[in-house]
Amino acid sequence: MWGVLLGLGSPNAHAVTYTLHRSTILTSQPSFEMRYRVELDPLDVTVKGPAREQNGQFCLYELMNRRLEPIEPKLAWTPCYSIDKVFSAP
Repeated sequence: MWGVLLGLGSPNAHAVTYTLHRSTILTSQPSFEMRYRVELDPLDVTVKGPAREQNGQFCLYELMNRRLEPIEPKLAWTPCYSIDKVFSAP
């Protein structure tokens, strides 16, 4: 279901940047386990959609800062429902 909503695998999908909910977790693996957590503040991060991959309820996104510049790590997993709003660069 999330794949359809987020445009996964859609040949006509266009890149859109989203903010994340303030309680969002970012991980290096599609898991809620603490050992995979990426220490980034979700309020400082935007994600480029559509998701690159989906695994269960997790989606893999390209990460950027709020100036739309790439950050490290370049990719991270987050629950697919963590997407908040479409982001427009200032």
